[in-house]
Amino acid sequence: MQTRYITLLVGQGSQQALGVTREALRLLDQQMPSYPHDHYLQMSRGYFLKNQAMALRDLRDQKGFENRLLEADRAFRTIQAEAEVYLSNAYNGVGSVELLHGHCEQALRWTDKALELVPDHPYALHDREEALRCLKGDPVGA
Repeated sequence: MQTRYITLLVGQGSQQALGVTREALRLLDQQMPSYPHDHYLQMSRGYFLKNQAMALRDLRDQKGFENRLLEADRAFRTIQAEAEVYLSNAYNGVGSVELLHGHCEQALRWTDKALELVPDHPYALHDREEALRCLKGDPVGA
């Protein structure tokens, strides 16, 4: 559908391209409730909202363009926030393992990476304190 959309949009078929985006979004809206955590479907929805905005722009529908662009932005920012939480959890997990190995500096580095993504991550904040204590020579978990 993405290829069909691009071919139509480039070929000055903005109205037909708009139809492809509507069809794609209808299919995604039907399928997404069954797969609420499928990042590929979420990402596809964001891109088709953006594609719809482009077709509306070309059709000189400024209000529709702005509305769909806002929806696309919201979709992508939601995906971004969720991905940052998952990545932050992974970084903190690696830091926790490093800490248990007694690799204090590496643990602090990974924990700080987690906190760059999610500054108020409660487990990373706790593990950062543990890593700092480890650097001072205090036993981990004491």
